[in-house]
Amino acid sequence: MLKKYEQTVKVWYVARNPGEPHFARSMRSDKRLPIYALIFSVQSLLKLLVLKSKGIRFDVVSVHCTLEALLMRFVRRIFDVPYVFIFEGYTDQEARAAKHANLQIAISQDIVNKCYTNYGYKPVLIPIGVDKNRLLNTDGSKIREKYAKNGEKLVLTVCRLDPRKDIPTLVSAASIVCKKNPKVKFLVVGDGVDREKIEKQIEMLNLSSIVKIIREMPISPGYFKACDIFVLPSLYEGFGIVFLEAMSAGLPIISTTASAIPEAVGDAGILIPPRKPEVLAEKILQLVNSDGVCKDLIKRGLRRVKKYDWNELITKYEKAYKSVIYRHKFKSNI
Repeated sequence: MLKKYEQTVKVWYVARNPGEPHFARSMRSDKRLPIYALIFSVQSLLKLLVLKSKGIRFDVVSVHCTLEALLMRFVRRIFDVPYVFIFEGYTDQEARAAKHANLQIAISQDIVNKCYTNYGYKPVLIPIGVDKNRLLNTDGSKIREKYAKNGEKLVLTVCRLDPRKDIPTLVSAASIVCKKNPKVKFLVVGDGVDREKIEKQIEMLNLSSIVKIIREMPISPGYFKACDIFVLPSLYEGFGIVFLEAMSAGLPIISTTASAIPEAVGDAGILIPPRKPEVLAEKILQLVNSDGVCKDLIKRGLRRVKKYDWNELITKYEKAYKSVIYRHKFKSNI
């Protein structure tokens, strides 16, 4: 995805270490994680030093993770460069590290509240957005022809397959749904550390013809246009851009009341308590059997997603970064 912007945005890469797992969740149990972190920090610092020696300077640096924030505290002392921490989710470790940034930005009110309650500061709230035009001219007909036969309904899930997405609850719900309506099929598009566990559950429940895991990266927007309902029974979301994509594609949504999900979905979906497969199955069947409810949710979603147009939100991010640069220069000149 970055390659498409490299004509206008210069990109320098720090390579992943040999043997380092691709999925972040699988790294947490890897005893080599401290070594990977140290190597990444050294490589990043060396990269910055090389760029500095070539006369390349930065007005502000944007970081998104704890390790990057810790590195920037050190780099700020050397290069006198301010940095911004953007919360894409929340952990206590990130909140502690972000407190020292020149500015903190959170993508949801849920994150703002947690930072204030636990550490006494409020990040600036700027949500993430969606490119509404990305799905306008997308064709999902070939995908639909492949997976939906004889008027079958397609339920879509797009996510990284890790524990907090709680796909096992979706699979359990699918088992209930198919017994009441065998013309409902489920597409789970993504990959991750839970994939093998989910595949075993699908096999154990004899759902191989009902639930398909599609390991496609990057994910084609055609899946959104091919399906009828979007479902994600997540246990936690920092915000959930996938909900905005579902809305812009004209899909009714079913998700949970966990964390920032109600902020993202609003009145454009049905929200249920987490880890309730029976309730999830009931709501899926409700949408399958009610065109009126679906049309109402689709209408609300298309109206709601207008608030999250990147063309509008990007100006807020630009103003935030400029404010950091201005304050830093003013402070340096005193």
